[in-house]
Amino acid sequence: MTVQDQPSTSKNFHGAYDKLIYVVSDASFVTNAKYRFIAQVYVDGAFQAKLKVLPNNSNLGVFDVSRIVQDYLEVDNDVHGTTDYTSSTDAANQVKVAFGREFATTAEDEPSETLAVTTTNLITVVAGQFVPWYSETYDGTTADNYVYDSGTALNPFLTAYKGKTIYVTENDQGVVALPTITTMGATSLGIGLRFKNSSGSVIADGAYTSAVISISGAGGNAPTGEGVYYIPAYPYNLENNTISITGGSLQPSDYTGWASYEIFNINDSSNDTCILKFERKDACKYGHTRIAWWNTYGGWDYLNCYGSTRESVSYERFNYRTYGDNAFDVSTVVGYEVTPSGRIVTGGQSKVKRNLRLHTGFLPSDYNDVINDFMQSPKVLVYWQGVWQPVRTNTSSLQYKDNVIDKTIDYEFEVEFGVHENAIG
Repeated sequence: MTVQDQPSTSKNFHGAYDKLIYVVSDASFVTNAKYRFIAQVYVDGAFQAKLKVLPNNSNLGVFDVSRIVQDYLEVDNDVHGTTDYTSSTDAANQVKVAFGREFATTAEDEPSETLAVTTTNLITVVAGQFVPWYSETYDGTTADNYVYDSGTALNPFLTAYKGKTIYVTENDQGVVALPTITTMGATSLGIGLRFKNSSGSVIADGAYTSAVISISGAGGNAPTGEGVYYIPAYPYNLENNTISITGGSLQPSDYTGWASYEIFNINDSSNDTCILKFERKDACKYGHTRIAWWNTYGGWDYLNCYGSTRESVSYERFNYRTYGDNAFDVSTVVGYEVTPSGRIVTGGQSKVKRNLRLHTGFLPSDYNDVINDFMQSPKVLVYWQGVWQPVRTNTSSLQYKDNVIDKTIDYEFEVEFGVHENAIG
């Protein structure tokens, strides 16, 4: 039995919402009666599913295990305020597949199984998607297009903000997700951080102009764990960080008058320009409301809504008529009775739904990609009353705007808090 095609294991960081295709052959047995190819799927070393398929027109077995793996992946909800590297516990898993066969001696006999004839190498799979299906094909020669690697400066981070400016206030919490270095086919990655003033000049502090975070995949500053690291990249996290660094400071307060800061890859001499740019934008008179969402790459992204935020409450009442009685006091001595005056009592229950109507404030048109990523997210959190709270996005459609046509872009949408308040009664 031979594995003819499988997800790349040399650069083995894959998206569970792309396809994970395995093709296997079994020339010596495939023509036997009632033949089936068998695939056993292991997630983090645990056996989770057994699949069986008939041979195709070329007597090969073709398996897509992505749908199974998706069920064992989730994003970590409590990482936004971290001040150190944090390894994912849910967002990525290691996957391998063992192949076997079943067939019968004759067409009248019951088939018997032979399992684990051959087993694939481990791959790392994240709760994300890297290649839109309308732009690439997936076959033996182009499967590597579905592999996330460190080949370009924009690749290291799992974010929808690639190439865009991220607007932040000085107290914003947030992390940027980064695949483990070895899963991207790299041996090390140095993250440079440089603060700039309003004119775009690097703010020097002593002998250095940027702080360097060394991420080597093992030891040093690197966290342990599988698949995904969360790097504390937002102002609050940097100010309170516990990361040991080389050459400088990570605290924004050490750079008086900073207007922006950049993250860049210092190990790639051809791509050491800005990967992500965080621009300081203090809240307007309305303050700002902060949103986090699980993005399509398997990491967390954030959006400050600098426009007005309005909270609304709706009540749903469910009424019914009941009769007052003495059921609570009935005993062998006291008989059951209905209180006549209780015949007109009306009982019921109410449910309180809390909603927020948010305005993003004015954005550049390239933020449409970010808004699109947010709108399709299955998990959204709002920083409200000092904690991150789960919400559901109620807005079902948006018409995207353009700076040329609309001049200014200010999106409005509504979210509903996930936890309802239930009245007693």
